[in-house]
Amino acid sequence: MNSTLLRLFPLLAALVCACTNAGDAPPAHQLAALDGDDAGFVEPELAPGRLVRRIQLSLLGRPPTVEELDAIEALTTPEAREAAITELIERDLGSVDFYRQSMKFAHDWFRVGAHNAHANISHGYFTGHLAIELQTCAMGTLHAGKLGFLNNIPQYGDPVAICNDPQATVNAVQPWWAPETMVQIIGRAGSASAQSAVRKNGVYDCGVARVGDRANSPGDLSASPICGCGPNLVYCIPPKNGRLANTWSFEPNSADSSRRIASEEVARLYAHLVWYDRPLSDFLVGNYTVAPLWLKHMYVRAARFDAENAALDDSRWWDPMTWTTPADPEHMPGTPLAWHEVVVEELHPNLLSLTGGRTLATGAAALSRSLKFDPRTEPASSFKGIPAAGALTTLVAQASYPRERVRAARWLETLTCRTFVPPPADIVFNDFRRDPALEGNCQHCHLLIDPAATFFKRWSFAGNGVVALGGFGHASITSTTNMGQEPFVRWMKAFDPGTVMTPATPAQVAQSPNARFIDFLQPNQTLFGSSGDGTYGPLGFGKILIESGEFDRCAVRQLYARFVGPQLDPAHHDALIESLRARFVANDRKVKPFVRELLALPEFRKGL
Repeated sequence: MNSTLLRLFPLLAALVCACTNAGDAPPAHQLAALDGDDAGFVEPELAPGRLVRRIQLSLLGRPPTVEELDAIEALTTPEAREAAITELIERDLGSVDFYRQSMKFAHDWFRVGAHNAHANISHGYFTGHLAIELQTCAMGTLHAGKLGFLNNIPQYGDPVAICNDPQATVNAVQPWWAPETMVQIIGRAGSASAQSAVRKNGVYDCGVARVGDRANSPGDLSASPICGCGPNLVYCIPPKNGRLANTWSFEPNSADSSRRIASEEVARLYAHLVWYDRPLSDFLVGNYTVAPLWLKHMYVRAARFDAENAALDDSRWWDPMTWTTPADPEHMPGTPLAWHEVVVEELHPNLLSLTGGRTLATGAAALSRSLKFDPRTEPASSFKGIPAAGALTTLVAQASYPRERVRAARWLETLTCRTFVPPPADIVFNDFRRDPALEGNCQHCHLLIDPAATFFKRWSFAGNGVVALGGFGHASITSTTNMGQEPFVRWMKAFDPGTVMTPATPAQVAQSPNARFIDFLQPNQTLFGSSGDGTYGPLGFGKILIESGEFDRCAVRQLYARFVGPQLDPAHHDALIESLRARFVANDRKVKPFVRELLALPEFRKGL
């Protein structure tokens, strides 16, 4: 057998060498181990080559090279080998491959699905951008290559014939999607100039969607002036077939589509926290996320459907000159593809930072953020949004889990390692009447799910992916124009007063319909033994998970299974889980220091 292969696979080499002589048998202790009889046998630590192999596979997802193995085996003392292995671990933790492995692990752990909320069936796809798609004048026309609203239905755009019209208005505009370039815009789309593109169409706000998931209509011809794409074309997206260099496709199912990229946000946020040694608690209570240019646009468009956020039109969130925050190691900072750190409120003013100047909050500062609002006694006009809460308020998490109970159940599964299964057949429950958390066999799961779901009630979709943050502005139940529309119809049915998920009384709801949106626990309600500090929304949920220790216990179980194995069972390994939790918290919930400790455990160094 090739000697290089034997060095790369030391266990195989040992077995081959042990059995090459006819009549030789494996040592008795090896047979005993294979039979499960390990009485009196103390498993030795892995040989240096095997240990390096396990480290590399765990951290980088690949085996070591022959050169790496030779370098370790050439060392003559245990101290020198240990120092070399420590240096190897540090190098691996700083490798972009470790960042990629962290992303893969996050996909497996958090299991957030595709960003595909309320796809518009008539159009056949949903890009997630909620922006009108520009078209390109065909080759051979007078204005070949110019972009515009090209549609022979007058209220939806300019006639296709405008591409051959010598009198057509053409403007050069710096587009948000390619800040380093200028594009030629024909007709209504680039009306007026780059900085004064028309933002009103009669009584309509051009920044608010009027045509399904393609965002704002170019406008009603009876109104004047006609809508354009706004400053720097922020209401629009480029053609699917007009993709520019260093940008993404808008084809919904291509590997680099904007919708697919949005689905990476939760995994990228986890990898970012690991890479920059941020506390993993920021995953639940931080006021920031990571986003490339296209995902930033999705946040801005989601926010812009509230006319009160019109100031976003003039914000330069798309300008690379303003990007000074840390970015992922796979892309050059300051480029459209780089996943930059961003305080979410800068993109969506209703996802509140709670840090005054929109400064980043991490660690203890993030956990100390608090905001209270009681819709039973406070007017909707004083409600400004929900506090940003790391992955819990990401676009993809909301779209992937489009109902409050589903959000709660999925986050409880992934963040507290709970499993929801049907109750045993021999348990007798009281009759179900109206509250699944207290009645019928549903309470077997909903006793835990519904208090958690209370924190996730405001975010919903009004069709075609349009975000509605319930209880204020255009998403107020008290608005008579909303009474017969979704999600308001569902909200009024699902948020049944006097239940665990909606603890407002019927009298309070009768006085103020928005009281249904109460999204914090009452003093007589608990989740993991805590009522919280009154902070509403997903931030209140995240704080309870951290303060109760449930997130920490689940996190160390997941990390232990990932790097050491096997999965720890609280019924049998409670003391070990608690010991690991204490060490994790002592390291400020940072993943890299905890991984270093896991790699030093005897369980890791003795192999599986």
